[in-house]
Amino acid sequence: MLYEKPVGRENMRFACVFNPFQYKLHEENLKVVQRYFGLFPPLSLAWVCAIAERAGHDALLIDARTLRLTKEDVLDRLKQWKPDVLGFMMTTYMFRETLEWVNFLKKHLKVPVMIGGYNLRVYPNESLSVDGPDFGCFNSAFYTLPRLLEELEGGRRFEDVPGLIYKDNGQIKMTPCGKDPDFDDYPNPARHLLPNDLYAEFTTERKNFTVMVTSKGCPNGCLFCEAGHTPYNPRSPETVMGEITECYAKYNIHEIDFFDYDFCIDRKRTEAICDGIIRSGMDIAWACRTRIDCVDEALLRKMKAAGCSRIYFGIESGVQEILDRLNKGISLRQIRATIETTRGL
Repeated sequence: MLYEKPVGRENMRFACVFNPFQYKLHEENLKVVQRYFGLFPPLSLAWVCAIAERAGHDALLIDARTLRLTKEDVLDRLKQWKPDVLGFMMTTYMFRETLEWVNFLKKHLKVPVMIGGYNLRVYPNESLSVDGPDFGCFNSAFYTLPRLLEELEGGRRFEDVPGLIYKDNGQIKMTPCGKDPDFDDYPNPARHLLPNDLYAEFTTERKNFTVMVTSKGCPNGCLFCEAGHTPYNPRSPETVMGEITECYAKYNIHEIDFFDYDFCIDRKRTEAICDGIIRSGMDIAWACRTRIDCVDEALLRKMKAAGCSRIYFGIESGVQEILDRLNKGISLRQIRATIETTRGL
């Protein structure tokens, strides 16, 4: 598709859309559970927008799911904002619905579309073989997005953009992505583009609510998990505290759900974050996910003092044989002891 940036515009205008999606027969939760599961901020797109802004471009994020906007509603907003590029998160679960939104908006706006998300990692070529998307980011947007926007501004040497899938005369091409960036170098997600007062999950006790991700990867080898044996890439306690403080002071957030694969895998880091929250005096409640063999009474007490009110333990089964087959590396005795200790605090 021939695309030219509007004359006189100094930077690119990059708009991301998080489209609604419906309950499906293969949904992992029961329908009634999914209905009340919650509305979570589209954190990945908020990070993508922050990356674009740090590179000097304008960004817009429309959370159509949370705001209950129709395609026509979103089109009206985009026509007023006049984006140069559209961005979407393309998960396998939402693929068909997202594709409908891509084609509807692209038909009316005549701008290129970039997609990213986990589906691109699993099915990179297939994701871009359909009508609609022009570019795909199959790894991190950290390097890919700024370089793509730079080339769209005037260079158009897409083969020089790292981690990019693109269409070239009917062929799908993919560039090397290089090594993963240090997660600590990422900007904080662009929460100023989100309706932070509308987010909640079924267990939320306070407003405003948000989610955070403070590490990527997991060195454990649980048989069923796609994250097993992936490099552990954490943000430093100082960076994490900076984001927590921003959430608390700027967006009036008083409850956070940490969505790390295992928040407590590095004990010193967990303790440092807890100590930072305690010293700050911030009145926040938070939840996290961890393994039952990553905590003990001393750590649990410190987490509670720092505001931790809920922990999601990865137990998976109450049958030792199944735990062994799943390569969990834990015993029923450990499970009982950790649960009893946690409940007793």
